[in-house]
Amino acid sequence: MGRWGTDIYDSNAALDCQATITDVLERELLYWLSPEYVHHDSGWLASVLAVIEVMLLFEQRDPGSSVYIADEKAVQRWREVILSVWDGAWQDDDPAFGDPNYRHQHRSGVIQMLDRLESIARFWTNLARGIRLELTPLSSDYPLPYFSKRYSISRDNRQFVKVDHFTYKLIEHLAKDIIYWLSPEKRGEMRTINAERVWILADILGFLCDMYECTPGMNEKTVRTWRDTTI
Repeated sequence: MGRWGTDIYDSNAALDCQATITDVLERELLYWLSPEYVHHDSGWLASVLAVIEVMLLFEQRDPGSSVYIADEKAVQRWREVILSVWDGAWQDDDPAFGDPNYRHQHRSGVIQMLDRLESIARFWTNLARGIRLELTPLSSDYPLPYFSKRYSISRDNRQFVKVDHFTYKLIEHLAKDIIYWLSPEKRGEMRTINAERVWILADILGFLCDMYECTPGMNEKTVRTWRDTTI
């Protein structure tokens, strides 16, 4: 274990914790992109694009967090599979992904995200060879998160945000991990390495809640207790 700076991410323990979260993203994406789980429907597209947008949000915030995206051929396979579904001659009841006109209109947004992923993979591959490349930029027409955060109107005409299932479960998972490490049973192990895990989990949890305009699922008193216990 080592710490080399004052930022909360400037330690091996912090980066190890962050890696456990990016591992979740990679596993989730590869699950949906495996041949037996590819479906031509809006639910499949929503699941895949949600993971990709969270990946890109992490990379946008901290470029170093994308080091696991380093296989260009893999990303090219992702592109082929995703576009085969996006361009398919199918439709369902979803007003967005299930509508062929919507998919035609926003195809460029999906292409830009895939281009960004491929350029990230190319960046890390070439950096290992001592070559530093520029990343393909994302268009301001599709600010992240674009496809995985939807605005809806309630029955009393109030606007609210609908967060996709994957992101909701990831936020829940982060909160549960914080509760786990701060529980009375684990508090005796609350040495520096575990305290750093809580810092990272809380930082990423706050970031996702901010990006998706949602709450972490508990009240302010609970969050203050987390802070006081960690300190």
